[in-house]
Amino acid sequence: MPYMEKPLISIVIPTLNSEKYLPMCLSSISRQSFKNYEVIIVDSFSTDETLKIARKFKVNKILRTKGGLLWARFLGFVVSKGDIVILLDSDQVLCRKNLLEEITNVIESGYNMIILEESSYRPRKLIEWMYYFDRLYVHDILDIDPLTGVLLPRVFRRDVLLNAFVAIKNRLNMYTMMKLVSHDHQLIYYEAYMNTQHPKIYYIKQALYHIEVDSIKKVVKKYMRYGLTEYDLTVYYPELRKRNTPRKFSLSPAYIISISLWILKAVPYFLAKQLRKKY
Repeated sequence: MPYMEKPLISIVIPTLNSEKYLPMCLSSISRQSFKNYEVIIVDSFSTDETLKIARKFKVNKILRTKGGLLWARFLGFVVSKGDIVILLDSDQVLCRKNLLEEITNVIESGYNMIILEESSYRPRKLIEWMYYFDRLYVHDILDIDPLTGVLLPRVFRRDVLLNAFVAIKNRLNMYTMMKLVSHDHQLIYYEAYMNTQHPKIYYIKQALYHIEVDSIKKVVKKYMRYGLTEYDLTVYYPELRKRNTPRKFSLSPAYIISISLWILKAVPYFLAKQLRKKY
């Protein structure tokens, strides 16, 4: 079947000083056997070579915004034209050349959301290996509940994502929607799940590589930033108070590594939240 008869896939990628990872991300897209796609970069005024790289790869659209991740994904969706929308990050790499083809076939078969299995890209340092085993562990649990799980769909049928963003706009004020940096993807999945009459979620194995942060210092800095900038979403979503970690107690090495990484991220995050409340 000619590609023009296939549905268009829109790939939305938020960026902020992403010159280190973006070439690998865009290169993995350009190598896809399925060619009926568009790439939309939503940039938060990068000061490095991010936009130059995007233009080199001839992405279809480049937007610039001062908003957070939720706003960037929303703007990218608004200007997209695809029947299928992939919410990708700039530090993610498509594992294989036929991934977009498989995504198209799955959505056409009746599924409306897809979780893409994710593994760490070529781990070398300790913190990268911790992320690697953490991802193995959470994918093995395979908890896709929007309140208890940590596995999130990256692929949405257009109408499902539209309903999710409409619901978010009805519950969040514009300022919060623009400034939200963390938990954006969880919120999108929650509203997509709750506002779809028959949510059908598929799981594709060996789909993505994630280029991990390579030092404990960078992890601490990242989650400090999340803690300092996060808004209390339970004001708008009281049901999110029920959200918890699916890491059930175990003596397995994978569990110990996973919970150790969770603590490493949680400590700076909650310390930053307390500092924010104090000052």
